[in-house]
Amino acid sequence: MTTPHLPRGFPGFYSWMTLVIANVISLTLGMVVTFTLADRQIESERAARVRAAASAAQTAELNRQATCALVAAQDEVYRETPPPSKTGQNAAKAWHDLSIQFHCQER
Repeated sequence: MTTPHLPRGFPGFYSWMTLVIANVISLTLGMVVTFTLADRQIESERAARVRAAASAAQTAELNRQATCALVAAQDEVYRETPPPSKTGQNAAKAWHDLSIQFHCQER
């Protein structure tokens, strides 16, 4: 039985090294692509969370402003016409305290 001969100047070691290098390059490229896509996905999710938080903050501020409009109107009514009864005075103080709590005078 004869063994196959490679062309002169082309030892079998070069063939194995070519396969090993090709596999290493292939695995490295696969890892780079995977990590790049994962990083893009993380950034996309982070941007979505930031947008959601900004939207929630804007909604909360609009709700606070609507509440302030009601509280400030009621507080103004009680300041223009102070109530004579103790219950009315307590209600006036409660509305005024709410206007302070919601920071209605600051904005």
